[in-house]
Amino acid sequence: MTLSPLLKILLALTLAACAYVFWQSRDADTTDAAPPPVRQNKDAARAAAGNGRRPLPGAPAAPATGGQSTRQTAAEDAPAASAIAAVDLFPRQNWAPPPLPAKPASEPPPLPAVTLQAIGEWQYDDGRPVVVLEDQQAGQFYFLCAGCDMEGRVLPHQNFGGHYRFEKMDKTTVQLTDLRNRHAVSLARAISMPPSAIQ
Repeated sequence: MTLSPLLKILLALTLAACAYVFWQSRDADTTDAAPPPVRQNKDAARAAAGNGRRPLPGAPAAPATGGQSTRQTAAEDAPAASAIAAVDLFPRQNWAPPPLPAKPASEPPPLPAVTLQAIGEWQYDDGRPVVVLEDQQAGQFYFLCAGCDMEGRVLPHQNFGGHYRFEKMDKTTVQLTDLRNRHAVSLARAISMPPSAIQ
């Protein structure tokens, strides 16, 4: 059987196309069956060593100190990270004025000295007693009686000497009030003396 030249050319082109397709499919199969890169095998081995698992066959063994070094580095970095997190770069501001310092407990002022003293007394015309008080600091004399009509007398509930008030008298004492501190003052009555003693 004799083939024409055109048929021979078509047959040759068909064979070439089939050969090309065959070689392309073979190269694709070879690429798909290639093993993974070495770096991936190293990562898998590291992960397996960290999880306590044995590495996959064909993967290179990871260094014995690799996992310990990673854990040690993480343990060393943890306190530093905590310290950095604890630092507040923008603390909350308090614009309220600071509290005033507590005042020390002050002792009460001492009571003013009473400079009055009963130096004598006598019976007035109607028989009522007249008590003579002397202000030893000012050198003044005051005549206290309960209802007499003597000139210059000081009657009950009257003020005298600038800061005293005559309240009442009984058989042994004269009761006054110090108006500077509202403090009650009790003076002992003196012995009797005649009116000529104070003239």
